[in-house]
Amino acid sequence: MVSLGLQLADTAQELRTFWRNVRDAPGEICTMTRELDLLSNVLTSIAFKAQNESIDENLTAALGNCTRGIMRLRETVVEFHGPLETGQTRKRKWTAIKAAWKKESITEFRQSIEVAKSTLLVALQASLE
Repeated sequence: MVSLGLQLADTAQELRTFWRNVRDAPGEICTMTRELDLLSNVLTSIAFKAQNESIDENLTAALGNCTRGIMRLRETVVEFHGPLETGQTRKRKWTAIKAAWKKESITEFRQSIEVAKSTLLVALQASLE
């Protein structure tokens, strides 16, 4: 569970880096990068919690759901824009991304982040009680 949480946190950070390096992006993209930061932090907290103690089945299930969601988000970005760079980042123009994505895609992307974040936070809170 520790490695899964850290792997998901890293993937969320890769996605954040990708979106942060989009030039001329609208404000909703900046908001999405902050949401990805929070998601990554929550995943890291869960990984450290799992390292120090066992985690309950609700948190395990939430991590499973989050895994599918984050990997789907990653695949979507890679499908349209190629591999996510981890070392050297390329600046991408918003106009090129906007041409490939419809506004609904951005909305769905943000909703997926929000659902993953909310589910993990609820499961983490329940595990602390």
